[in-house]
Amino acid sequence: MSDLELLEMAAKAAGIEHVDYDGADYDGKYGLVMVGQHGQHLHGWNPLTDDGDALRLAVHLALFDGAKLFHCRSLERFQNPKATEIERTRRAIVLTAAEVGRAMP
Repeated sequence: MSDLELLEMAAKAAGIEHVDYDGADYDGKYGLVMVGQHGQHLHGWNPLTDDGDALRLAVHLALFDGAKLFHCRSLERFQNPKATEIERTRRAIVLTAAEVGRAMP
């Protein structure tokens, strides 16, 4: 699954609406583009690279049990020796949220 697909599924799980990229040549490198309240402004959302977006996503989906990620098997699937601990944690949050989103109708 590409990063863009992960972000789209994570956004779905969190109930976050974003600009649809179908037919566009966009790989999601900079995250999803969100339409602000009343459609007045656009802003980016990328919990793969933004600590705040990742934390808000984890809290919204209740992925934490105390200070530990509730769904740690996502961390096991992402083994990148060059990634920092925070990068692995952000990815685990997005992978977990994507799994929730994928299971939704």
